[in-house]
Amino acid sequence: MLLAGAHARRVASRPSAGVVRATAAIRRVSLAERPAELLKHARPGSWEHVLAEELAQATRAEARAVALDEALAEVESHLWKTKEWSATALRLALLGGLLGGATAGIATGLTAALVALGVGALGAIAAVALGRRTQTLERIQRRRADELVALLAGGRVGSAVGTAASGQRASRRGLDRNDGDG
Repeated sequence: MLLAGAHARRVASRPSAGVVRATAAIRRVSLAERPAELLKHARPGSWEHVLAEELAQATRAEARAVALDEALAEVESHLWKTKEWSATALRLALLGGLLGGATAGIATGLTAALVALGVGALGAIAAVALGRRTQTLERIQRRRADELVALLAGGRVGSAVGTAASGQRASRRGLDRNDGDG
């Protein structure tokens, strides 16, 4: 259960919780002012603050595009590294409950075995619940990162820029939207 909780905290860390407020702030300024505005609103050391610093230092459009692409790739990598933690937490809870139940059953009897099995089952239920919550959080974090990057690239939410960023990330994962369309 601690593993599943750690996974949820890790997913929530990038982009940070302040990205919603920062995105709203940069939406109100011109494209040229957006990196500086993001620097003002992003927490130092956060993913979005580092991105704003890189964009502020970029002198050419190509360097800005590379910084935006690397930022999205970093978020995807960050989420991908811990993708299996919830499933691992579930397996550990089930196996721990079974091992504890078997050990308690041999050592002390049926009542202790049932208690140990129950504790393992509760841990498994908690791991599944946290895993589902984390999957939802992953989608939210990806959407937040896509929205911020789309705004920094000069688009608006729902514009072609935002759609292109999502499509580029999907194609990096091997999910071509035209698969099977002939």
